[in-house]
Amino acid sequence: VQGAKPTLHELHATKTDAPIALDGKLDEPVWAKAARSSSFVHTITGAKAEPEASVKAAWDAQNLYVAFEVADDYLHSTFAKNDDHLWEQDCVEIMLDPGGDGKDYVEVQVSPANKHFDTKYDSRRVPQPFGHIDYDAHMTTGVALRGTLNDDKADEGYTVEIAIPWAS
Repeated sequence: VQGAKPTLHELHATKTDAPIALDGKLDEPVWAKAARSSSFVHTITGAKAEPEASVKAAWDAQNLYVAFEVADDYLHSTFAKNDDHLWEQDCVEIMLDPGGDGKDYVEVQVSPANKHFDTKYDSRRVPQPFGHIDYDAHMTTGVALRGTLNDDKADEGYTVEIAIPWAS
């Protein structure tokens, strides 16, 4: 219905007391217990996003943990350094807004090559163009590929695990 408010989905993070190995494998018990989001949708149209992706979340006293599962038939990421413009190729992204007010929020990204980008904004896209790129979320990441990056053969996708310290 045109003009209708979109449905906002909630994803509850599962508490864990066991360590999580950040290797992209999601074989720790917490990931089996954690709720999986529905498949992602296009932010403008609400149509199912391609490639298909979903996320799980967990937490402990030190970190927020986020795990993405992405079904992608062509893994593409040629960036070789952290803080490159990962959004121009395959990557997963998280926007964290602790106050829920669109101010003082953090954006983090991880590519299938296990490179990351992190920045902080004062408000929506301020400062331009890429926020405070000197910000460091001190995150730890792990990626498991189901295929080979940047070749011509068909792939199946990738999984990303991210640990973001609460202190950051």
